[in-house]
Amino acid sequence: MARRSKARRFLIGLAVIPAATAIGLEVGSRVLDRLRGKPWVVEERRAAIAEVCRLLSHRAFVPGEKKDEASATMPQEASILQPYVGWEHPSTQELIAQDVEYFRRPGSKRAFDVYVLGGSVAQMFGQLGVPKLVELLGRDERLAGRPIRIHDYACAGYKQPQQATNLAYLLSLGHEPDAVIEMDGFNEAALGWSNAKNGTNPLYPSMTHWAAATSGTRADPTMVEHLHLVRVSQDRAREFGESFLASGLWRSCFLEHAGSLRLESLRRRYVQAYRTLTEYLAQRPKEVETSGPAYPEDDAGLERTIVRSWRENSISLSGMCAQRGIPYLHVLQPTLYDEGSKPLTEKEKSVAQADPTWIEGVRRIYPLLRADSARIAERGIAWCDASGVFADHPEDVYYDICHFREHGNEILAVTVADALLRSMREPGASR
Repeated sequence: MARRSKARRFLIGLAVIPAATAIGLEVGSRVLDRLRGKPWVVEERRAAIAEVCRLLSHRAFVPGEKKDEASATMPQEASILQPYVGWEHPSTQELIAQDVEYFRRPGSKRAFDVYVLGGSVAQMFGQLGVPKLVELLGRDERLAGRPIRIHDYACAGYKQPQQATNLAYLLSLGHEPDAVIEMDGFNEAALGWSNAKNGTNPLYPSMTHWAAATSGTRADPTMVEHLHLVRVSQDRAREFGESFLASGLWRSCFLEHAGSLRLESLRRRYVQAYRTLTEYLAQRPKEVETSGPAYPEDDAGLERTIVRSWRENSISLSGMCAQRGIPYLHVLQPTLYDEGSKPLTEKEKSVAQADPTWIEGVRRIYPLLRADSARIAERGIAWCDASGVFADHPEDVYYDICHFREHGNEILAVTVADALLRSMREPGASR
């Protein structure tokens, strides 16, 4: 009997000890989070894991990859070659043709047609910032009763002189905008600097985007190994994150922390694999068709080249608009790596992963763009420095190094609408 009682206690202990340990770990994790000033909220943590999975599901460009293979897993529209600006989306061709027909109709004269030019931030602004922008423009007595149409001709990866070339092309087709907003800065700084550091003229289109549209650059055995590691590490991180979400284990504070640590470790391996690939590409002998004409290779010379292109193309855009009586506004967009432009949250810091040359380009070039803006304003060009538009917003705005969703676009729309209306009242006004 004593032996049975002892065995029963032993079995109970086997059951109780793991349960007590699990409860202790769970309670301890929650208490520790609270002591750190960050109480654990299950839905917030689930959303954070889901966001990492979403970002990992986006196929970053890798040279040599075929377009159909890449686009199968990319949520954004694929790119096709375009002889004037390098690449565009198939839907852009349809939009261009539709707008040509639209402007041929007498009814188009009644509307106030605003064109948005730039890269991916401008492209998202032309979508997510539209409701607020239209609302604010519609309050102006000069536009009262007029339909306000936003034409989004920005495209991911575009940088000057692509925007200036794009507007010249659209005008030659018969497009008749009533106002043009050029929103830029990040791509000129980040992609221009990255181009140069990887052996391509900084004024050439972004080589990563160009190579994606042309099915890549020539591969070699070592490059193939790096490509394989990038894809394997990305898939491994994404698959773990998705299975962790599906398991429901994130409902436990302790298990969520453990799973998130593992997910972050896998994500970092992917980031490092991609960084190793880009470093290898930078060291390879350059292909003549992607290197472009010779350019200054010293940092000061590169800075002057990029800033001059940014300024000269704004002057060209303004000139094309002025000759047609079209109000033009040049907006310097905000970006996370522009030091001091926003109090960054822990979440924003955690998603701020980027090619080191992008970060270096932004930190070097952005102060120079602001300084050079005086030369733009002196010519009577309407200028809006929106680089600090999030300075009074300590909340989460960015979801990566330069992009933001509805909240950030609404904040930006307020500044842009005010600057555009001011430019229409006071030619040459700057903000």
